[in-house]
Amino acid sequence: MQSGPDRHLRNKRRYLRAAAELPVACRDLSADKTFVATLRDLSASGASIRAPYRPTRSTPLYLAVGHDSLGLVFTTAAHVVRTERTREGDFLWGVKFAPLPIETTAQIGRFVVARQAQTTSAA
Repeated sequence: MQSGPDRHLRNKRRYLRAAAELPVACRDLSADKTFVATLRDLSASGASIRAPYRPTRSTPLYLAVGHDSLGLVFTTAAHVVRTERTREGDFLWGVKFAPLPIETTAQIGRFVVARQAQTTSAA
C-alpha cells in the first residue's frame, strides 16, 4: 500500500500527467497582468506553472500554449487551485482548466503519452 502525500494525489488524478518545461503565455484576469511563465507539467484537466508571483486561490487566468513542433497548440481559461514557493524564490501554481474541446483534450493526451514514452525509453 502506498503511503505519503502522493497516495492521495494518485487517487484523485483523472488524467495522465507528463513533465514539461515549456513557455506559456499567461494573463491574470484579476490583476490584468500578462506575462510568460513556464509550464512544468500538463494533463487534460490542468497544469503546474512556474510564475514570478503568488496569486490568490481561484485567480482566473487565460493561458496560451503554442508549440507547433510538439503538436501542442491551445488556449484556455483556467483558475488557480494551489500555490507554493519554490527554492528559487518564484511560485509553482496548480491550475485547473475550464472544460476543453474534445480536440484539445485529445491533443494534450497525445502529448502526455509521447512524453511518458520518452521518459520510459530513457530510463
